[in-house]
Amino acid sequence: MEDQRKFVRYETALDAMYTTDDDNNPRACRVMEISQEGVRLRMPEKIPFGKRIGVHIIMPEDHDVLETLITVKWSKEIYGESDSMFLTGGEIKIDDQGTWQKLLAYAGGLEGKS
Repeated sequence: MEDQRKFVRYETALDAMYTTDDDNNPRACRVMEISQEGVRLRMPEKIPFGKRIGVHIIMPEDHDVLETLITVKWSKEIYGESDSMFLTGGEIKIDDQGTWQKLLAYAGGLEGKS
């Protein structure tokens, strides 16, 4: 089956922090995959469909924090972990074009690296 996505998806392993409208206490998560329209996160809790969360991605080279807003589209539990963990997919929104360019340049630079 052919992939029908509009944008390339990049596998990453970027540390990040997230907050929700209900709780501004930052919690750790990891950006596992990113594209110009979407993101897949590994996080310690299930976030309901449609919920918006702020995700603050920490860039490894210079420790810049990139601000994003995610609308959750799906979340599923990862089995076999010592603690409950969830993969969460969502639509990503970044208003600043420079932030996009930095994030996608980093993710694109990972291609071909082992």
